[in-house]
Amino acid sequence: MKPTNLEWEDVLQFEEVEGYGQHIWRDGNNLYYVTEEGGIAVQRVVYELPNELFTLLESGERTQLEILSKLQNDCWPPTEEEYKDFALDSLKLANQSLDQDSKICPDLLYSRLENVDEKDILTFMELDKETNPLVWSCIANYFALICYHSYQHSGEKYLPQTIESVDEETIEAYVSSYQQLIAENNKLLDQILALDLDSSRMILWLTITLVICFKKSS
Repeated sequence: MKPTNLEWEDVLQFEEVEGYGQHIWRDGNNLYYVTEEGGIAVQRVVYELPNELFTLLESGERTQLEILSKLQNDCWPPTEEEYKDFALDSLKLANQSLDQDSKICPDLLYSRLENVDEKDILTFMELDKETNPLVWSCIANYFALICYHSYQHSGEKYLPQTIESVDEETIEAYVSSYQQLIAENNKLLDQILALDLDSSRMILWLTITLVICFKKSS
């Protein structure tokens, strides 16, 4: 669905539908959804909001993020199984990129983390309300770290902003979420820590247990 030609100043003349963070506005029998798009040059855009979609939102059958996805892409966001398939495939790709002979492009990895089509880990992290948020936190931080490593290894000077901001706090956030996830399985944690592994093999072990948590979480 394409945005309307309405400007923010036009929308301010309408009646705000309270409870949706100034995103939904009413003009007589017409409803509009306002959001921000554009990446670096962010601007407000206005979509017509069909009554049937607003009814789904009011009833709780669909979330605000799901409604926005429908307006922007003319389709509903992925199902829980599709989320999981995408995340697990991305983890496999990340692990393959750690191979010294890997030809996987850093940009390909990064597109799995975030992209303009919003079919990426960071978007799915927001949309998926069923999976334990700690799982998504682990996946997102892990993937950011792998992307950073891949860009550094390639010698690329100019990094995407998300990757450029990767630092020690990213590692700490990943480890913290991971430890919370396996806190109920101390035996598994003890086994991992007792292993004398190099960094790449340790990452692989961490990822394997993360996949296990992801498959069990819902």
